[in-house]
Amino acid sequence: MWATFLINFLFAGIIFGWAPMQLLLEEDGVYRSLCPDSNPRCDARAERLVLLYTVGSTVTVLCSAPCGFMVDRFGPVVCGMMSGVALTLGLLLLGLADEDSFDVFVPASILVGIGGAFAMMNSLPAVFIVQPSHMSFVVTGYNCLFDASSVMFLVLYQLYARFALSRQTILIGYAALCVIVHAIFVTSWAIGPSQRLKAVKTAEERGTEPGTCDTPPLHGLPLQRQLKTFEFAFALVFTSLQMFRSNMYLGLNKELLQDLGDAETNFAYSQIFALSLPASTVFVPLISWCLRRRGFADTFLLITILGFVYNLVAVVPVLEFQPLAFAAFTFFRAVLFSAHFTYIAHTFGSCNVGKIHGLISIVAAGLNFTIWPATVFAAGNLLWIFAPSLGLCLPPFLLSLLLRKRLLLQPVSDCRVVDKPAKHGTMCQESPVKSESEPRVVLVEI
Repeated sequence: MWATFLINFLFAGIIFGWAPMQLLLEEDGVYRSLCPDSNPRCDARAERLVLLYTVGSTVTVLCSAPCGFMVDRFGPVVCGMMSGVALTLGLLLLGLADEDSFDVFVPASILVGIGGAFAMMNSLPAVFIVQPSHMSFVVTGYNCLFDASSVMFLVLYQLYARFALSRQTILIGYAALCVIVHAIFVTSWAIGPSQRLKAVKTAEERGTEPGTCDTPPLHGLPLQRQLKTFEFAFALVFTSLQMFRSNMYLGLNKELLQDLGDAETNFAYSQIFALSLPASTVFVPLISWCLRRRGFADTFLLITILGFVYNLVAVVPVLEFQPLAFAAFTFFRAVLFSAHFTYIAHTFGSCNVGKIHGLISIVAAGLNFTIWPATVFAAGNLLWIFAPSLGLCLPPFLLSLLLRKRLLLQPVSDCRVVDKPAKHGTMCQESPVKSESEPRVVLVEI
């Protein structure tokens, strides 16, 4: 469990903290030749560095599909080894790359993205070996640490800027740390948790999940039947749109701040933004409470509102206002992934949770790859990107209202639960809004 927390914090989402790494690469002279004049931060160079982020973040999202299938099939031990290998090689290449003689920046970004996808998907099995009442807290913790990992590139940048360490030295050392932490992760899973996870999956397939009296009706169903439900359609549209908006803001925020005059503050606002993402960890108790006491519908509505707020501030051309967007975005991203992973784990069960997220990620990756061409099309005017993004808040809002109606008919499918001892000493998950006489409602496939 603790090894999984450590993997998430140190490596899982590092590609999404791209702004400090872009600063490091710029100050290290990477792609300086693309700027023919005396200005080292020309559009051509910025677009090339944004391309590295676009490729890495898209691969992270896209590879969630094969990684999810592999985690469901082979388990965290094998996939933990794959995560370690991909991340280690990616970090080594990022440190050793040179645009003239060894231009492997794109492959390095791809490998970091693949490793991050494996690390993220390796977190999912752990939520099924804890008590059901702890699921939302554990998922929230993992996802907030995933967000917090975006600070790691800022740490590397500070080592580069303040201690005069070379890019090669910093990233080779980071790769060595990656090897050590993944070795701990693989060993800890192999000792015992793998057998417990296998027992949970076997019980779910037989329709007798241990430790629960009332399980959501999609548990144990074949993947094909789960994909034909409103519950999957909701997760697909809501999450893919919100992930796209989130990744776009992460990738373009440095350019947005620079356009607003951040260079005159020595990029203080860019560094404040990088530091704001790890602050999501302070929201872990609040997010867990929101999921358990308010349920999925209210939580998804909260996500939509937060997404609208940060996006609205982003289109206001005032640098001093942007910390308001940082705060709203930090909370938005933390709640988004916590609610999403809790939703798919609670709704679809342990056998297919990786596959479900992986399939959703394919659509999200397709949207994600439009970030770079949109940047080129905007030609430096990011208002052409962030203004239309506001309109993408409407479909998630309407879907959340539909989900609320569904959950009122099927309370057991909601995460709004309380723990209560069962007659035979087990722990039951029951919805506080469900009465004893309420009939079981069967979900209708679409």
